Amino acid sequence: MANVPTTSWDETSPAGSQSILLGDNRIREFKTQVREVIGVDHDFPSSGQAADNGQHLRVTLQEQADLGSGAEGVPILGAQTINSKAELVFTDEDDNDIQITSAGYIDGASVRLDNDESLTATDNAGTGTVSLIKANASDQAEVTPALLADGGVIPPEITAPTTAANQGALYTKNDGTQTELYFREESAGDEVQLTKGGSINAISKIYDYGTSLSSFTEKNKNALIICYGSTSFSASGTKSVSNLPFTSVSSYRVSISSSFGELTTENIRVIQDSASQFTIYDDVPPARECTVNWIAIGT
Repeated sequence: MANVPTTSWDETSPAGSQSILLGDNRIREFKTQVREVIGVDHDFPSSGQAADNGQHLRVTLQEQADLGSGAEGVPILGAQTINSKAELVFTDEDDNDIQITSAGYIDGASVRLDNDESLTATDNAGTGTVSLIKANASDQAEVTPALLADGGVIPPEITAPTTAANQGALYTKNDGTQTELYFREESAGDEVQLTKGGSINAISKIYDYGTSLSSFTEKNKNALIICYGSTSFSASGTKSVSNLPFTSVSSYRVSISSSFGELTTENIRVIQDSASQFTIYDDVPPARECTVNWIAIGT
């Protein structure tokens, strides 16, 4: 911005040898010099008078590598070089540099709200404000419930957060298929998946005893698959259930029970053929009617 005075400032003028007859010229020259310099940022007309004469029109700051040191009662506001750009910086009396702008934006890192004071935004009507978030009296982040018109919130998908003692976290995370709702217990404890595929994820623990009568292996409850159904026999024979979603023949178990007609129902058995199929055998002749209910559980 070019605001070069029309006459150079010269504190040696007028010289003592200069004719007194030129004094009026030097006085007018001096007024012009003062007006042009102060007028860079101030309302300073060349003649007349008004209530706003001398008021700031703008504040022009020259970029500096370092504003200097703040002292008691003497803070500094200026343009300081940060990442090769002039940014607005305030240096307080304890010599703390507080960056106010950053790359064309207000520098949010310098903002600190008081306890129980909310960060706010203008409401949709433009006539009021909406509280967004604050640190409450327990030093916990408190999000205002009615962030959306329907009163809901939209938590972003994240990985499991770290929780401290006496602190829990409600969040959304991808379970490998889609975004689901989770709760993490205190002290970075267990993750509890609350939803699964559009339903409440109600199972809390899964223990696989295998062939043991006293020990078990805890399974990932979030990966549990349950399939069930029934099939009817009008005579001895076999029925195969296919298109199962399990990962291997050993990753699931099948249990059967029978609903009966009038004839014998002994020797109904099942064999797991593969990860995707098992076969029910109705082995005992002669012909008889039998309905078999089955359930397959695994991963």
